[in-house]
Amino acid sequence: MHNKSKAERLKLMSSGAEDLEQWIFDIIRQGLAVLDGESKLWTDISARMVDAKLGGLAHKLRYLEQIKTDDWPEKILEEFGRLYLLTQGFKNFGQMPELLQTQMQLVGGLTVRKKDLIEEDGISDDWLVLGNWQGVNIDQAAYRKVWMQGKATQEMALLMDYDYTGAGFEGAFKIGESVKAEVVYYPAAFPLRVVIKHRYPPEKISTQIVTYKNVQDMQGVFAEALSQNPWLTVFPCAIAQVIPLHYESKFYLVDNQKYKIELETKDQAAWSLLSMSGGKPVVIFGEWKGDRLFPLSVFAEGQFADLGKPNSVEAPKRFKKQWR
Repeated sequence: MHNKSKAERLKLMSSGAEDLEQWIFDIIRQGLAVLDGESKLWTDISARMVDAKLGGLAHKLRYLEQIKTDDWPEKILEEFGRLYLLTQGFKNFGQMPELLQTQMQLVGGLTVRKKDLIEEDGISDDWLVLGNWQGVNIDQAAYRKVWMQGKATQEMALLMDYDYTGAGFEGAFKIGESVKAEVVYYPAAFPLRVVIKHRYPPEKISTQIVTYKNVQDMQGVFAEALSQNPWLTVFPCAIAQVIPLHYESKFYLVDNQKYKIELETKDQAAWSLLSMSGGKPVVIFGEWKGDRLFPLSVFAEGQFADLGKPNSVEAPKRFKKQWR
């Protein structure tokens, strides 16, 4: 993108951010109850974001409109906080570090093309697959998230693919197996997402998982990650020595310091987790969302169990859901 077009896009995005800020203020003044059943309020501001080249925010607003749980005001207010923070970032764009500027534009909707990324130098490693699950986005298109951890780098990498045609996803990624590959990270203040530049024939390597020793250890690193990217919504983590339990219709993890966190999981995956644990400490990998953990795999007695598959969301009927 040329400098002139970059400047024009930034001007549009900043203008849209100002409108979003005013919209949030108006909603707060009137009370969140005005949003209940008022789709036009959501439709109008979403359309404005699209016009301002803030498609990412339009997507987020459409998602918020569909929240129908009993605690919807709390969830929307939390997201409003993140959106407001972004509007303030655009107001002070020139004073932001370059990576944070990039992050703000990515949250807003700026896209980075894969074909451009793979022209850059990548990182070669043996990547242990720790998470693999499928979901459905706001447009009812299927997507796949594959979480991997580098043996040498000890860094996490997220491979995220979308299927808008029903053709399925390319490549096999099995929990507990290693992928020998060169990957390139997308630019970000706290980089996680990658594109695979080269994938090589697999080699048999020993299982080695880098874990957090307890929940407090994980939350400390999560807080540091948030300081780099305040719009981070999920944080990949493997926590050692945790015991899953079921209490009053909910599922939890208890660590070696007796600290408890709630799980966000389907019953089938949760009961599989409890069965594999048998009341003994295990290693759990999942996505930490700030208040709950979405479990994707469990490692116990030298064996992996895949929790991503039973936790996956059913793809729309027009898509051919394919597990590989």
